[in-house]
Amino acid sequence: MPLLLLIFFIGTIVYFFLPHHILSRSGSRITWLIRGFILLNGLAFWVGSDAWLSTRLNPVWQLTIRFFLLELGYVLALGALYAAKGWRLPSIVAVAVFVFYSIWIMASLIMVQTTLPPFVNVDAPLNFKLPVFIILRITAALSTIVLFVELTRCFYRIWTGDQLLTGRLRFGLFGLGTTFALLNRLFVLAHIAMLLSAPREVSDSVLALEKTINLVATVFFLGGCLPPFVMARLARGIVYLDQQRAILELAMLRAVLIHTTAPLPWPLPDWRTRLKEPTYVLYSSMIDVLDRLWLLESLPSSKNPTLSDIKSIRDPLASSELLERLRDMARRVWFKRLTARLHRILTPVRIW
Repeated sequence: MPLLLLIFFIGTIVYFFLPHHILSRSGSRITWLIRGFILLNGLAFWVGSDAWLSTRLNPVWQLTIRFFLLELGYVLALGALYAAKGWRLPSIVAVAVFVFYSIWIMASLIMVQTTLPPFVNVDAPLNFKLPVFIILRITAALSTIVLFVELTRCFYRIWTGDQLLTGRLRFGLFGLGTTFALLNRLFVLAHIAMLLSAPREVSDSVLALEKTINLVATVFFLGGCLPPFVMARLARGIVYLDQQRAILELAMLRAVLIHTTAPLPWPLPDWRTRLKEPTYVLYSSMIDVLDRLWLLESLPSSKNPTLSDIKSIRDPLASSELLERLRDMARRVWFKRLTARLHRILTPVRIW
């Protein structure tokens, strides 16, 4: 793990274990399960990638301990989600965890009695081919695949049901992290297959991709563990950018309508107002566009322009639903104009 990422991970662990958090009476069983998940993940990444520890402990044992910590951490994460939502543990998850720990105990007992040849560290190409260790790696990968599939399913269910943007953002990051971690485990299985059957260059390339995907998954996991005040600021930033995008879409729709409607008596807000007060600008743009739409509807049918993508809005809608309807209309108009322009550009010029 890169040093800066490891420092950030340690900082996150320290934040969750500050004295006022530990001594708080509001800490529930779910909170402690989440803290345990973060702590075990931090320990797993430290044990599995620390070069100094490789001089004190055989790297095979480093990876073996890392498998144990990661599996337990993901079990705690699932336990927190099940406890928070009142869901039941699927039997396939329980079977996968039981099989992994059973094989882990047996493999550890065998490796205790086996002379392990040393290699540099766990970041070097892994060329250790002890059969029991290979079986343990395959079992760990398959078991965590089951856990990641279940975690991704849980995060998706929570993400679709959460109404707060901060919650959707947090669980969206966790969901992306588990998806990349699932892809990482598939590359682990591919690396084992290449290690046993393909040239060294191929297995090293697969290993490099596997480590890169693992790093991306770790970044998303860390993003999901950000403190609430940081997540709230990120959510406000996302809302602000979405408001600016909505202003541009409504301005494009207004530009289409303005050629067939009379100019309205009030000026549109300037760019400073758009940056400082996007909510007011959105309100003004919606009123402008709706007035032009209703003016078009009042025209006689013979004078009504042919705008097939612009439809009447007469149903009572909430402000958010109305804005989304207008934005969808603007996107359709934009796409239609884009395809028409591309058609004119790509159509060959006829020479008579």
